[in-house]
Amino acid sequence: MPSLQDFETWEPLLRVLRASNAESLAAPGGHVAGRIGYLSASLPLPPRFPPPGRALQVEDVQDEHDAVERVRNALTDAGLDDISFAAEMGPTGRSSGAGGGRLTRLDRLRRQRRR
Repeated sequence: MPSLQDFETWEPLLRVLRASNAESLAAPGGHVAGRIGYLSASLPLPPRFPPPGRALQVEDVQDEHDAVERVRNALTDAGLDDISFAAEMGPTGRSSGAGGGRLTRLDRLRRQRRR
């Protein structure tokens, strides 16, 4: 499993965030920030609504869920409860890193190990 410092850990999440925030990321200085914790996540994503007459399905948000779980697994491996982050991405998605973004800040909020 990649560590929190590996771009591979963050790449799926950066893709999801870029797709949902393309307009604000295209502006000079555009960035996204959020927090992922053991049981929660705060991400700049718009709400997803199902088609009329259908309830929201797991498949509707599977990409977000999988991306967050990848970071959560790295948190568990590092013995951390949560982490905040900021990322800058160019409008084309081609900055540093294969997934089209770069982490500009990674703050460990709690260094305590869960029991």
